[in-house]
Amino acid sequence: MSKSEERELLAQVLEVLNSYDFCGLQPGAKGGPPLDEYELEARPMEAILVDQGRIEVSDIRAIWRTWFGDDLSGRESAVASMADDLNALVLHTQR
Repeated sequence: MSKSEERELLAQVLEVLNSYDFCGLQPGAKGGPPLDEYELEARPMEAILVDQGRIEVSDIRAIWRTWFGDDLSGRESAVASMADDLNALVLHTQR
């Protein structure tokens, strides 16, 4: 994957994180934080997608625990959906 493809993937991962917005921050909304608010969490997710070709629910939970002290317990369905959405980004990029 080229550097430009990695940057594009990072932007797409950030879009997915913003759409799930588990912290309720509403990035990009008027009066809210900037659209790149979840970039620190997006970077390790993007790296896993590049290095391993897919991300697991356990990866997402570990990253969220590191940054927020929350492993997203009780949100299993949403986290699984997020993993599916993130993995679809890689499948789309490989075509």
